[in-house]
Amino acid sequence: MPYQCSICFYDYTEPVSIPCGHVYCMQCLSEYISSSGPDRLTASCPTCRASFSIVIPELHSLSNQFHRYITPSLRRIFIESNPSKSYEELKQKFKVSEACNATLKRENLELQTSCLKHMTDTVVYARGERAAKSEVERLEWQLEMGRTKTKDLITRLRQIFEDDERFATRLARFFIFIIIFILSLFFGFIYILFYGYPTR
Repeated sequence: MPYQCSICFYDYTEPVSIPCGHVYCMQCLSEYISSSGPDRLTASCPTCRASFSIVIPELHSLSNQFHRYITPSLRRIFIESNPSKSYEELKQKFKVSEACNATLKRENLELQTSCLKHMTDTVVYARGERAAKSEVERLEWQLEMGRTKTKDLITRLRQIFEDDERFATRLARFFIFIIIFILSLFFGFIYILFYGYPTR
């Protein structure tokens, strides 16, 4: 289809291109321009309706410095008479491109899946890390509380021991006093037994 004239729908015969870029057979375009209307100075493209000039001034009537600005509206182009080889090559390249595109799509999907998995793992890891930090902070707080309680308990035990030591000292002194008192009574009683009660 791209090698067919859009006016006659046959393969191009003496193909020419107009300024808008569309290509037609020379004969088809000439007949179209002839039947397009009374104006013979401009014509419109049969496909896109873009206007173009169909009159070219005679170059010998113009100065040479203006020749380079004069370009014909119709330009002859050359199309391969047998484009099948290049068409097959393009078709093969297109198949290869489609295969590459499918491979890239599959790899892109795999990459997206892998990224999603890694993102999920990262979120799970972050949650676990936050939970572990919270647990560590809780254990550190409990350890500090245990240390404080231990210090308080040691202080209380020391105080109890010191109190017990003072009590034991007082109790020992009391027992010594009792023993001395009993011994005094005992020796006094013995003295009275042997020597009698002292008189004045």
